[in-house]
Amino acid sequence: MRKILLICMLCLALVVDAAGQQRADYTSADEIQRDLTFLLLEKDINDVTRQLESEGSSTVTSLLRRLVIYSRAGQPSQVRRTLEQLAATPNWQCPDRHDLVSLIRNISEANLVTHRLYFERLCPGEIDSAEAFVRLWSNTGDPKELDAWLSERSHRNDGWLMLRMQLRVRLGTAEELFDALAADIRANPSDWTRLDRYLKANNYTGATQDVSWLADAFKGHTAGEYFQLGERLRIYAPQATAQLLQKSLNLAFTDADAKFVDDQLNRFRSAGPAIKVNWEKQLRYWTKRSLAEAYQKLNQPLAAQPLIEELVSMKGDDITLQDVHHLAGAVQGGSGQRVVETKILRDEVARRSTSEYWLERTKYYEGRQEYELERDSYRQALVALAVKPDDRTGLKERYQVVRSFARFLAQKRDQKEELEKLLTLELSSTPTQTDYAFEIARLITQSELELDELRHSLLATQPALLAALLDGRREWGLEEKLFIEHVVNREAVPAILKEKIWSSLKPLVKDPGSTRAFHLAEAMKDGNEWQRAIPVWRNYIRHAHPTNWEGYKTDAITNLFTAYCRTGQWQTAEKFLFAQLDSFWRALPNALAKIAVAAAQANAINEAMRLWRMSANIDRRNLDPLAQLAQTKARPQLVAMYSQMKKDDPLSTIPDSALRMLQP
Repeated sequence: MRKILLICMLCLALVVDAAGQQRADYTSADEIQRDLTFLLLEKDINDVTRQLESEGSSTVTSLLRRLVIYSRAGQPSQVRRTLEQLAATPNWQCPDRHDLVSLIRNISEANLVTHRLYFERLCPGEIDSAEAFVRLWSNTGDPKELDAWLSERSHRNDGWLMLRMQLRVRLGTAEELFDALAADIRANPSDWTRLDRYLKANNYTGATQDVSWLADAFKGHTAGEYFQLGERLRIYAPQATAQLLQKSLNLAFTDADAKFVDDQLNRFRSAGPAIKVNWEKQLRYWTKRSLAEAYQKLNQPLAAQPLIEELVSMKGDDITLQDVHHLAGAVQGGSGQRVVETKILRDEVARRSTSEYWLERTKYYEGRQEYELERDSYRQALVALAVKPDDRTGLKERYQVVRSFARFLAQKRDQKEELEKLLTLELSSTPTQTDYAFEIARLITQSELELDELRHSLLATQPALLAALLDGRREWGLEEKLFIEHVVNREAVPAILKEKIWSSLKPLVKDPGSTRAFHLAEAMKDGNEWQRAIPVWRNYIRHAHPTNWEGYKTDAITNLFTAYCRTGQWQTAEKFLFAQLDSFWRALPNALAKIAVAAAQANAINEAMRLWRMSANIDRRNLDPLAQLAQTKARPQLVAMYSQMKKDDPLSTIPDSALRMLQP
């Protein structure tokens, strides 16, 4: 083992030979952590910290390096001193790189003093982790002092204002701040920055304010602005929303509105919409739809009626449409009118071969709460969209309806028989290896349908059918993995049947380097079939195709290592770990701890302690596995180890924490 380790270490360019021999500069947090991980594989951390004390340190690089070492050693006083030195470095600025900022912040979070130092002097412009910091201060410090501290920062960053509002709510003094924000809006009724700050504060504190006054106070310049504010208020103040949306409709459309619509459509798209959008028509469509919803919430269906009729009649060749049929059904259920229904039924002749038509129709009846007509529409849809095994487009259309119908039947508890009959027939309606058959089978496994008995009888008890369904999928991904798990990894499936299923699936992996292999092993892992998964992962790592290797490499290596540990093969796990150091160095302390636990459970106590000492030397803070290790015969040696550590390093808080965990 020692020889393997030395060879690995010699091959790594980043290894340093002593605590004081370091790079002149680092470009990433990873470089710092990697350097020190390999250093601590060779050197005792006590020797390293003692050598640091004998050396001067004046550069940011050397201080960052010290910070990591002291943090791993569990020396909070040295961490604090180093953070203060870092802040006092000439021309200090918070790093531009996010990973270096995260490194400093994560170490600073150890206690309130260093966390406060981070926000006050090290990175005063940052706000990540501020919520945890404020919570810690409010729980352990003076809330009034905290409020004053937050007040000074609230003017510079809205994030601090939100945290101050949250604190004030807990203290029962939030109204004072809300009144000040409201007064600011009234004095500047067209300022979106002030408006947005007030609304964010209200949302952040659980919508404690009545925001309806904004409909009269806000003075917008464009239809888009009134629409935008109406959308922001619709959950909390439907009357104010209706008022704002009506103002939007009454204003002329401008170039600013066109830009607003364009921005809204492209916010979550890498490219613009495929159609040439009529900007004004799009804005009016959105506005009228939201206005109809507001009237419906206000129990004014007659006011919403003409809007609904107009929306249903709109065509989508120059705008992007949202479904309005459920809303139309709800409105007309209240108004007593059936204008939209008449149009829907009239459209059947022209549109009955599309799933879109039938889903709009069923949504309409759902909105009206006329469930018999909704169910009848689904049944008619299945007749109109008859199964044609060679028509892939037609099968996709049918599947949309079948999936929606299945969910409808599942919600009606007295319709389970029809639901089971529907999916049983659909599964047998096309050849087993078609996409349609697989999608129907996957639908049967969905937990919300509650078809456990059908899932068991149709799929679990028929391994050959299950294998045929999966064999029709050229490559496997998350869908196939979850499908396998939903069938196999259940208590209702006895061990002998699971054995038959796994045996039927394994021959499907004809190419050991394919995604089939990877996802089959993943499914085995999730079913605690660690031993069964080992050869599949091993072959995958050896033969994986370059096209799918990079995406799965880390998971495959990590899972194979875990499988060795979980099956008690700790010697193999150790050899594998050091053969894959480039993949494991980030998690090396925890990986060594896992092997230590496996070794201890096999009563190889001396080897377990050797591995645990290696883990602790790299990072003493990794105490989570200690509870499991303490359940073995290694407990006396662990107590001795941490008792000695306490004597050797009185600055470290780790020994006391460990000894508390080791108490009988």
